[in-house]
Amino acid sequence: MALIGALVVTGACRDESADVTPTTPTDVPADVGSEPAAATPAAPMLDEPDPRAVAPEPPPTGYAVARIGALLFTSSDNEVGFELPPPRLHERRPAGVTVNVVGRKDGRLVIETLAASPTEQHCGWSLEGLADFRLRMYLGEDDLLPVLVDDFAHEFGDGTKVRLHRGVPVPPGSSPVIAGETEVRVPVPSEALGRLYEPRETFPREVRRGELYPLIDHPLTYDGGTVLEEEGLYAHGEGLAHYGVGAKDGDALVTLRNECLEITARTSNARASVPAPPPPHPGLTKIGEGRFLATPFGPAPEPEADEEDVWGELTEAEVGEAFGVGGLGLTGTGLRVDRYDVEAGTTVLWLDGSGAGLVTTRHSFEVPPRDHQGRSCFDVPLTRRGESTVTLCFAAEDVSHYEVTSPPAGGPPAAVKKVSRVRQAKATVLGSLDRDTIRRVVRGHLHEVRYCYNQGLARDAGLKGRVLIKFIIDSKGKVSSSTVKSSTVSDKNVGNCAAKAIKRWVFPKPKGGGLVIVSQPFVLEPT
Repeated sequence: MALIGALVVTGACRDESADVTPTTPTDVPADVGSEPAAATPAAPMLDEPDPRAVAPEPPPTGYAVARIGALLFTSSDNEVGFELPPPRLHERRPAGVTVNVVGRKDGRLVIETLAASPTEQHCGWSLEGLADFRLRMYLGEDDLLPVLVDDFAHEFGDGTKVRLHRGVPVPPGSSPVIAGETEVRVPVPSEALGRLYEPRETFPREVRRGELYPLIDHPLTYDGGTVLEEEGLYAHGEGLAHYGVGAKDGDALVTLRNECLEITARTSNARASVPAPPPPHPGLTKIGEGRFLATPFGPAPEPEADEEDVWGELTEAEVGEAFGVGGLGLTGTGLRVDRYDVEAGTTVLWLDGSGAGLVTTRHSFEVPPRDHQGRSCFDVPLTRRGESTVTLCFAAEDVSHYEVTSPPAGGPPAAVKKVSRVRQAKATVLGSLDRDTIRRVVRGHLHEVRYCYNQGLARDAGLKGRVLIKFIIDSKGKVSSSTVKSSTVSDKNVGNCAAKAIKRWVFPKPKGGGLVIVSQPFVLEPT
C-alpha cells in the first residue's frame, strides 16, 4: 500500500549498453532462378523500454504516528506482538504513538521506537518507559494515522486562528485534534495530510508578552464561540503565557502557544487586562518552604475547621520518612536499594535472543534481573502507568549491580557503591544433565559466590581472577563433592568458600541416574 502524501515513486534507469540482445537468425528468401542466399544474422538491436513497466516503490522512511491499540511485532513474520496501550488517565488522550519508520519487510513497516534529538519536536505521544532505548519492531501499515506533513494554519470568521505543528496526528472523522495537551476542533483538508513527516523545532516560546490569569466567567473562545479547554496550556499552576494581544469587535485577541499549537483566541478585555494573579488563599497548606499549587481557576479551597491537612500535619522530614525518597523528592532516612544499570551503546535482545536494538541513554532498573538462557532479562513498562510491559534482555556482563544508600534527613548525598561482579564462564559437563539446566541453577546461586568474593575484597580491594571449581552431582541431584581445581585469585579462602557453598546446592536428578561431573569457572572482578 502506498503511503499517502509521503512516498515518491522514482524511475529506475537502465544501462542500455549492457542490455543488448542479438535477434535469432532468419532465412532470406531467394529470387526465382538464383542460388539460395546464405542465412545471415540480423543486426543487434537495443531493447526498447516497456512503457507499461512500473518502477519499484522506494522503502518508506520518516516519522509516523501509530494508532493506540495497534500491534507491534518483534519480527516481520511472527504473529506475537503487544498492543500499544493508552498513555494517561485523562480524557484528552493522544491519538497515537510516534515511531520512526525505517523501511518495509514482509508486508510490514520496519519501525524504531522514538529516540529523538533535543531539537526535534514530535506531537504524538511516546512510549515513556522505552525512552532510554531504540528498539526495532514491525507494524502494519494500516495502523498509521494521518498526520500533518507541514505546519498548518486556519483562520476562522471571528478573527481567531489555529496553527498546528507538523506531525500532529489528525484522526479520521470528526474527532478533535490533540496538539500537545490541548484539544481543538479545526477543519484540516486531506491534501495537508500524509503518513510520514520530518520533524522540526518546536514553536518559539521565548518572547512572552505577558501572562493571562484565570477568570471563570471570561473563557477563551475560537470559531465563533467554541470554548478552548485551557488546562493543557498552563504550566504548573502559573499564569498562562501569551505572545501577543490584539482587538476584534470590542474583545481581546490573545495568542497562546504550546509545543504543537499556536492559537489566537477571543476573550474579554477585562480578562486580558488583569494585572496579577489572585492573592494566595490563607488556607493553603505548606510543606517546608514549598506550597501547593493553585488550580488554573484559582487557589485551593480553605479546609474546614475540623478537617486535617492532607499530610496529617507531618513535618518535612517526617513526610520523607513516611513516604521515602521516591514519592515526594524529599530526604529519606538511610534507605538501601539495589540498582541494575545498562550503559549507553549496550545491545538489547528480545527474550528469544534475537537483536532488539540499543540502549541510547544509561538506564537503571530497580528490580533484579531474571536469568533466561544465560541472559539478564527485565520486564520494562511501556508507560509510566506500568500496565503493559515488554521483556528486554542483555548479556549478563553488560548489567552492573549497585547498592544505593540514602542518608538520614539532612545528611550527605546518597552513597552509591558498585557491587563486585561475578560471572560464570562456560562449564564442562560430563553426564546426563544438560549444560543449560546446570547453568540456570548456578546462576541462581551467584550471590553466594559473590559473598565469598566480597569477603576477599574486604581484605584486598584489588583482588580479582578466575576460579575453576569441580563438583559432582549424584543421582539424587545433590552435590557429593566440590573442590577448587585451579585459581588465579591470590586469596585462596575465596575459592574454598565458593566450593563450600556449592556443596549445599541442589540440582535436578540426572536422567537415568548416575553421576554428573561439572567443571565450572567463575570470573571475579572488583568495582
